[in-house]
Amino acid sequence: MILCETPDFLKLKNWKHSFRSSTKIISNFNFLTNFIHNHMKKVIFSLAGLLSVTTIVAQSNTSNVDQSGENNTTSIIQTGNENAITLNQDGNSNLSRAFQGSVDFISINGNISQIQTGDKNFAFVQQEHDNNVAIQTQNGNGNSASITQNIINSGGNNRAEQFQSGDNNIVTISQEGTNSTGTGVFNNASSGQLGNDNAVTITQGGDTNFSFNLQIGDENEAVVTQSGVRNGSDQRQTGDANIAMSDQFGDNNILLQSQDGGGNLATAIQGSSLSNSVSGFVNQRQSGDENSALAHQEQDRNRINQTQGGDENSIVASQNIESSGGQNLADQFQSGNGNTAMVSQEGLSSDVLGEQNSAFQNQFGNENTIITSQRGRGNRSRISQRGELHISENTQVGLSNFAEVNQFGTAQNNTILQNGTGNTALVTQIGASNQ
Repeated sequence: MILCETPDFLKLKNWKHSFRSSTKIISNFNFLTNFIHNHMKKVIFSLAGLLSVTTIVAQSNTSNVDQSGENNTTSIIQTGNENAITLNQDGNSNLSRAFQGSVDFISINGNISQIQTGDKNFAFVQQEHDNNVAIQTQNGNGNSASITQNIINSGGNNRAEQFQSGDNNIVTISQEGTNSTGTGVFNNASSGQLGNDNAVTITQGGDTNFSFNLQIGDENEAVVTQSGVRNGSDQRQTGDANIAMSDQFGDNNILLQSQDGGGNLATAIQGSSLSNSVSGFVNQRQSGDENSALAHQEQDRNRINQTQGGDENSIVASQNIESSGGQNLADQFQSGNGNTAMVSQEGLSSDVLGEQNSAFQNQFGNENTIITSQRGRGNRSRISQRGELHISENTQVGLSNFAEVNQFGTAQNNTILQNGTGNTALVTQIGASNQ
C-alpha cells in the first residue's frame, strides 16, 4: 500500500512578489527548499507492486522504488558512500532514471528523490562527487524534468529542486564548477511550473550561484545562464507565451525579471565571455501584452531598472558594451501603449571612461519616443514626457553635461546635442507640435 500526500502546488501563487535584493533571493530558495522537504518526507515508498523493469548497477546504498500502473520503467546506478535514491511513479508509461557516481567520480552524499504522477512523464538525474541533492516532482502528462550536477568537474554542494503541475512542461537544470580543477560549491537552482507547455533551462557554473524560476500559465519560456561567483537570478512569469532570457558572467551580479501578461519578451545580459560584469544589477518588470525589454551591461557596478505597463512598448538600455567604465545608472519607466525608450552609456576614449553617467526617463501616454546617448563621464539626463506622439533625442559627449526635458501635450519634438564639458540644457514644451 502506498501512502502519498501530494504537495499543495497552489502555494506557489503567493510567490508573485519580486525580490529587491540578493538576500531576499536567498531567502526565497530557503523557503522553497523547506516547502519541498516538508512534503517529500510525508511520502512512504514500498517495493510492492513493481510493474516495470528496474535496473540497479553497483548499488551498495539505499534505494527504494515504488511504481503503480503499467509500462513504467526505472533505472538506478549508484557508487560511493551514503547515497540514497527514492523513486515513485503512479501512472502509465513513465520513465525515471537516477545515476549517482561514475567510473571517474564517486558520489559521496548524493540524495535523489523523484515522484511522477500521470502518464508518459520523464525524469532524469545524474550527479557526481560530494553532497549533491536533487528533488523532482511532476503531476500531469508528458512532462520532462532533467538535472545534472558536477558531471564534468569534481566537488560541490549543489542542490536542485524542480516540480511541475500540468502537461507537456520541460525543465532542465545543469550545475558545474568553473573548470576541470574547480568546484561548484553551494550552487542552488529551483523551478516551479503551473500550466501547460512551459519550458525552463537553467545552467550554472561556478560557486555560490542562485537561480529561481516560477511560471504560472501556458507556453512560457525561461532561460538562465550564470557563470562566476555569487550571482543571483529570479524570473517570474504569469500569463501566456512570455519569454525571459538572461546571461550573467562575472561576480556578485543580481538579475530580477517579472512578466505579467501575454507575449512579453525580456532579455538581460550582464558581462560576456570577454568582459565580466561585477556587482551589476538589472531589474526588469513588464505588465501588459507584447512588450519587449533589453538590458545589456558590462564592467563594474552598473545598474539598470526598467518597468513597462501597457501594451506593445519597447525599452532598451546598454552600458559599457564598447568601452571600459562603470557605476552607470539607467532608470526607465513607461506607462501606456506603443512607447519606445532607449539609453546608451559608453566611454569616450581610453582616458575618458564611460562611468558615473545617469539617465532618468519616464513616459505617460501613447506612442512616445525617447532616445538618449551618453559618451564620457559624469553626464546626467532627465527626460519626462506626458501625452502622445512626443519625440525626444538627447546626445551628450564629454564630461559633466546636464540635460533636462519636459514635454506635455501632443506631438512635441526636441533634439539636444552637448559636446564638451559642463554644458546645461533645459527644455520645456507645452501644447501641440512644438519643435
